[in-house]
Amino acid sequence: MSNQQDIVVDDGRSRISDLWKKEDYWAIWIGFIIMIVASLIMFGGKAGMESKIAATDAIIKEESAKPFPTIELINAKAEKAKVTGANLPAAKTLISYLKTPAKWSASPVDSFIGHVNEAAKPAADEAKAKAADALAAAQSAQKAAADASFENAELNKAAQDAIDAWQKAGKAAGDAAKKVGAETNSIPGMIVLGIVLGLLTAIGAAFMGMNVPRYLIGFAGVYVLCVFANFLGGYKPTSQYGLNGEIWSIIVGMLISNTIGTPKWIKPAVQVEYFIKIGLVLLGAEVLFNKILAIGIPGIFVAWVVTPIVL
Repeated sequence: MSNQQDIVVDDGRSRISDLWKKEDYWAIWIGFIIMIVASLIMFGGKAGMESKIAATDAIIKEESAKPFPTIELINAKAEKAKVTGANLPAAKTLISYLKTPAKWSASPVDSFIGHVNEAAKPAADEAKAKAADALAAAQSAQKAAADASFENAELNKAAQDAIDAWQKAGKAAGDAAKKVGAETNSIPGMIVLGIVLGLLTAIGAAFMGMNVPRYLIGFAGVYVLCVFANFLGGYKPTSQYGLNGEIWSIIVGMLISNTIGTPKWIKPAVQVEYFIKIGLVLLGAEVLFNKILAIGIPGIFVAWVVTPIVL
């Protein structure tokens, strides 16, 4: 007769303690904490966003009455498009810590540290100068049309052509500036992100009865392997064949487990279901917070209060 201790009993009953002892719920709590932080950032900048939208809307309404898209109309629409939660100062700071290793081909260092492309600077400067000249010409042509009260068809056509040329020159200048790049270093941000994720998930680990110090040590190893897999996934010659960071994560994990074996010190943090459930919750919570601002407090009340009550 088998030992009674070897018998596995599946108990499907729910307990109130599941709220802080089960990884299913901790995935929800962690996702909820992140959503609260993001919401606070969004609502903190709501007043400024509303004032910018009101100002640009006033310009758009006035300029739309003119016979062609004016410089002011184009600029106002561009400014309104920038009024998003992602462009708030606090959101920009937060996003800067969420960068993954960049694409690279020649030097592995390029995945973490960006450099200015000195060879592209002359072309960028030239394109910028051309854009400035095109803007001056467009402003002059638009002024001539405005002085004629926009009633001269030839002047209106000349102004529109000059404005079109300015837009093309501006796009060319923007494309040239992207090729120049900038001095960047994503390593400090990745370190901060790893620490925050480790501490955040360690809260759930503590409530679920795990050894927190051992979990944090193991999490550091898991995080480094994750960064390494994303680094491999950023290699352009292989990434074009679908070998992204996720695929490399599987490959690296299989190589380790089938060669040297999973190190004992990293095992406390190999909480596959815990991490997958957190990822699924965050994926489901991927909401554009500027849309949340658009529906306002009543909309949020219906979505976050009424719906759970109905369920």
